[in-house]
Amino acid sequence: MGWRSGLVIVCVVGGVFLDQSWTRAAAVVKRQEMLKQRRRQIVDQQKQAVRQRQEEARRQAYQRQVLQQKVLRQKRIQQMRRQAIARQKAVLQKKVLREKARASQRQVVQRNILASRRTSSAPQKKDAPKEVVRLEDIWNALEFSSKVWTLMMDMEPKVATVDRYIQWYAMKGIKIENPPVFYARMIDEMAQQWPEILDLPFDKLLKVMAVMEYDFDNGRDKDLMARELLGERLFLQNKQRLSR
Repeated sequence: MGWRSGLVIVCVVGGVFLDQSWTRAAAVVKRQEMLKQRRRQIVDQQKQAVRQRQEEARRQAYQRQVLQQKVLRQKRIQQMRRQAIARQKAVLQKKVLREKARASQRQVVQRNILASRRTSSAPQKKDAPKEVVRLEDIWNALEFSSKVWTLMMDMEPKVATVDRYIQWYAMKGIKIENPPVFYARMIDEMAQQWPEILDLPFDKLLKVMAVMEYDFDNGRDKDLMARELLGERLFLQNKQRLSR
């Protein structure tokens, strides 16, 4: 009986010791798991912080890019506005100069006409011409044919005549930009090379000249107008002339 009681006591004490050992081991394992979980949480928080910083950096970079594009766009708009203003000023100055030149030409022509009238009204010598052709008579004849163009010996009345028809086209909403003296000289040269062209009324003659120079601005395609008016062969020759 004695040894049995001792064995029981040993078993009980051993069991208690084992229970305590397992309890301590379980506590250690639990603490280790908690430490691992805490480390994972710290790592996750660090990763989250890095992602947030990267996202913030991308957002700021995008905002800077948008701002730069906006500034560049505003600069381009301002530059385009300055260029448009400069073009408008240039066109206005050109128009003012052209109007001054036309006014000066008209004054010269008017003085010449008045001088011609005074000469024609003065007593004539027997060997003087009996008749002086008036510019108004030439203008009336030009409505039917341009053959009287050759009766104007000086450039001033020719320039005044072209200017009169450019203004007439302008009232119809058609722009001709080249100065009158340009077309006066062009008609002189064309009449020498192609006298038959003077059979046209002067408004048609000036239109032909302006279309050939791509200066007849009535809103239509200028290539198409030139091809319709000149025909294919003359159209190609004229294109070659303009390219020289």
